[in-house]
Amino acid sequence: MASQIFDPFALVQPHALPVKRLMQQLCDMNLGWDDSIPEDLEETWQRWVQALPKLEDVTVLQCFMPLENAGSIELHCFSDACETGDGAVCYFRIASGSSWCCQFVIGKSRVAPLSSLHTLVRALCSNFGK
Repeated sequence: MASQIFDPFALVQPHALPVKRLMQQLCDMNLGWDDSIPEDLEETWQRWVQALPKLEDVTVLQCFMPLENAGSIELHCFSDACETGDGAVCYFRIASGSSWCCQFVIGKSRVAPLSSLHTLVRALCSNFGK
């Protein structure tokens, strides 16, 4: 279900990222296809599935200011990261006289790798002498 979300502009990534993280945790547990998942992760999954109908309410307001009347067009991009994932968003800020509007351009998010570089380097160094 998680891989069926078609979101080329990353409009619903705030909803998709938690389930991607859940899938990452499940893969890290090396569970088989027929193995049951831990109860806490099952609850997380059920909450995510129950929230899916809310995606129907996602709307993106479009800027109706004609570009030929624009006094200035600025591209604003923001990004942030944490231990579980990172994300970025870009939008246009279009000004014309005393009025302005913002128009979403694109967003992107992804889950962070499970292991850090330090852990990998430590493992390689400890196995080097063996």
